[in-house]
Amino acid sequence: MWACIYDCSYCLLRGYQNLAGIVIPYNIEDYLCDEKIESSIKEFFNFKRIGSGEFTDSLIFGDITRFSTKIIGYFKKKNDIFFEFKTKSANIKNLLESGGKENIVVAWSANSIRISKANEFKTPLIRERLEAAKECALSGFSTAFHFDPIIYYDNWKQGYRETIDMVFDTVPNYSIQHKVDKSGIFENAVGTENGY
Repeated sequence: MWACIYDCSYCLLRGYQNLAGIVIPYNIEDYLCDEKIESSIKEFFNFKRIGSGEFTDSLIFGDITRFSTKIIGYFKKKNDIFFEFKTKSANIKNLLESGGKENIVVAWSANSIRISKANEFKTPLIRERLEAAKECALSGFSTAFHFDPIIYYDNWKQGYRETIDMVFDTVPNYSIQHKVDKSGIFENAVGTENGY
């Protein structure tokens, strides 16, 4: 899929895609074949990873397309590959009906509450995303969180700390996928605005 209805002010897709509408492919099954999957896999930290959500929110139209049920069915049989749904959505009904597996990661974009309210105009609230993450974790999915972009403002560290605390207070820790580099720095998706 391409394009998004969430209308986040900082989204690079707004200028990059130059689309007047939403594009939803009809032939999802054509993408879920071993040959295409193997050619698309990226290896990070000695594991294979592929995902959706680079050009739109992975779950935003899940109730219409039901793509997630087909994707989950395929990747439940692929224990050596991690599949990631990248989202800001709380639209998880199809995921819960399909049931999770450790190699299927649902990754939420998160921000400080202040930045979310000011810039993520049509998205579910951070609290709603975290409740969805909790439900997915309890259904057997792995979870992850992307802080991208990190936008600097007065007390930005406190704002992001509050969101991180909310993540660990809400979502079962055993489900959260993360990597730590040699210096002990948490490596998940972290991006900054304004080149800082």
